[in-house]
Amino acid sequence: MARHVMKSKTSSPTSEPRLRVGLKDVSREEFATAVGERLGTEQVSIRLDSSVVAFFKAKAGKQGYETLINQALHRAMEGEHIEDRLRRVVREELASHRDERRSDPNGVEHTSPGQRPGYEA
Repeated sequence: MARHVMKSKTSSPTSEPRLRVGLKDVSREEFATAVGERLGTEQVSIRLDSSVVAFFKAKAGKQGYETLINQALHRAMEGEHIEDRLRRVVREELASHRDERRSDPNGVEHTSPGQRPGYEA
């Protein structure tokens, strides 16, 4: 008499975990893609100096050095945005201040030393 062994759909402690997206069993690749889409991440291959990798691995501990690199890149992006905004605000304020100095409420035009009246630099 032949015995039929039914495979359990639940994972045992020694087997790999069951990966699901929604109600569908999926491969590791499909699961990684779904997680990336959900988190807004993308897997890339990048060459970094070994000293950079060593620094982040030492700093990361159990958190994962890739997470720290991602956070550092986000800070660099934000720093660039802040710098751009700051430059724009400073330019606007300088232009506003320059315009205020040039026009006097009594209609007298003020100029910088060495600048001729009516001449815009």
